[in-house]
Amino acid sequence: MNVQHTREGSAMKKFRVGIIGAGDIAVMHAQAYGELAEECELVAIADTDEDRARRLVEAAGTEVETFADYRRLLEREDIDIVSVCTPPYVREAPIVAALAAGKHVMAEKPLAASLEECDAMLEAAAKYNRKLAVMLQTRFELSVRQIRHLVASGAIGEPLFASAANHHWRGERYYGKPWRGTWERERGGVLMNLGIHTLDVLLWTLGELSAVRANMATLGNRIETEDAAAASLKFTCGALAQFVCTTTHPVDGSSLEISGRSRMVRYPLSFAAYAQNDAGYPMRDAAAEVELAQAADAYALAAEEVTEGFAGPIRDLFAAIREDREPITGGLSVRRTIEAVTAIYKSAATGAEVRLPIGRDDACYTTDGLHRLMKTIK
Repeated sequence: MNVQHTREGSAMKKFRVGIIGAGDIAVMHAQAYGELAEECELVAIADTDEDRARRLVEAAGTEVETFADYRRLLEREDIDIVSVCTPPYVREAPIVAALAAGKHVMAEKPLAASLEECDAMLEAAAKYNRKLAVMLQTRFELSVRQIRHLVASGAIGEPLFASAANHHWRGERYYGKPWRGTWERERGGVLMNLGIHTLDVLLWTLGELSAVRANMATLGNRIETEDAAAASLKFTCGALAQFVCTTTHPVDGSSLEISGRSRMVRYPLSFAAYAQNDAGYPMRDAAAEVELAQAADAYALAAEEVTEGFAGPIRDLFAAIREDREPITGGLSVRRTIEAVTAIYKSAATGAEVRLPIGRDDACYTTDGLHRLMKTIK
C-alpha cells in the first residue's frame, strides 16, 4: 500500500482497489472510492465486456488497468481490496477467489443466494484471514444509527412491536435485463434485492429472529420471482414485527417504526410518546418526546463521524482492516439477514411457520434446494 499522510501529519497507508464487474452498481462503488481518494486509489477493473469496463473507467475519471478475466486482476499483488459487483448468479466465485488471493472484499448485496453460499464465503474469509464486508449502506445513515441507539439504550423501553416497509416501483425496462426477475440468475425478487435493506436494519436493531410466517406473490410484473412479500416476524427478545416489500407501489420509499409500551421511534427520524388519560386512552406526552429528541441529538453529537452513502461501508472496511476488527457490515452480521430472507421464502412456499435457526440439514440451506421450493409457488 502507498503511504499517505493524514491532516495531522501521521502516516496512513493508502489502499489500492480493484473492481470486478462493471455494471450500473459498479459506478456507485467507483464514485464512492473517488470520494475517499485520500485513503485509496482505484487501480484495476475487470469485466467480460470490454466496452462496459471502458465506460466504468470513464465514469471513475481515472486511468486504470482493465481485464476481461477477473482472475488476472487478482494476480496483481499490489491490490489490497476488491469490490465484487457482478450479478448475483456470478458473485460467489469471485468473492471466494479474491479472499483466497489475499484481498479484502467489499461485496455488493445480496451477499449470497443461500446460507450455503454465505458460509462458503465466511469460511474463506476466516481461512485466509481477510475482511469481508457487504454494501448495506442503510446501516450508516445517521437517523438509522440514532434509532438503533435509542432502542439499545432503553430510551423507548422494552421494544414490543415494529412495522417496516420497502415500497418501490419497477417496470418492464428494469426487468428487461435477462438476469433480472429469475431464480436462476437474480437469485430472488424484491425481498432479496431491495427489501433486504430495511429488513437488515430491523434485524440489526432488534437482534435474532425466532420464527417467521410469510406470504408472497408476483402481482404487477411478468417475472418468475416475487414482486411483493409480507412477513410476520418474532424476535428472540420477544418483540413482534410486520415487514412488507414490493416493486408494485407507485411511490418509492422506506419506513420503519419501533415501539415500546408508550414510546416510539420512526424512520425517517421522528418520535411519539403517550401517557394515559383518566379513561385509559392515550394522550400525547410532549415532555417524553422532547426527551427522546434530546437523546437522539446527544448521540449524534457524541458519535464518531460516520460517512453515509456507498462511501460509508467502504470507509468502515478501511478502518476494520487497520484496526483488525469485524466491519459494521461484516459477513458474520449479514449472515443473519440472509437467514431471515431464507426463512421468509421457505414460509411463503410452504404456508407454514418457520423456526430459526435454519440448519445445514434443511433443504433450504442450499441454493438449489431453496430455489426448487420457491418455483412451486403458484
